[in-house]
Amino acid sequence: MSAQEATIANTILCVSDQDVVLRMRKLLLEHEGFRVLTAIGEKAAEQCLRGEQVGLVLLDYGVAEAQRVAARIKALNPGLRIVLISFSPSLPRSLTGLVDAWVSKTRSPDVLLRKIEQLLGKRGESRA
Repeated sequence: MSAQEATIANTILCVSDQDVVLRMRKLLLEHEGFRVLTAIGEKAAEQCLRGEQVGLVLLDYGVAEAQRVAARIKALNPGLRIVLISFSPSLPRSLTGLVDAWVSKTRSPDVLLRKIEQLLGKRGESRA
């Protein structure tokens, strides 16, 4: 993997409509060695994706909003992996094919980190 590919794989875009959620998630992920971009809302996410290459998107939305935002992200970058973080008790069928994974907000941050590592590669393989 080239240095550029490793940087892209190590970059996560966090999208939510709540600034406090984005700040907390950014702190957690940067502590784990990821490069973290944040976007409040889908328009900011689209702008970011037009200017940056990322390895993964974390969506923190309710199901209806997540479906709309995930569809827009996939339209911009069909191969981009997306993880939904939601209070939904399971991954809704309406999001099958749009998101690659789902993590409940009620789970510990370790569950989210393990899911990210599964999608991006084991610790150390995709990070410099």
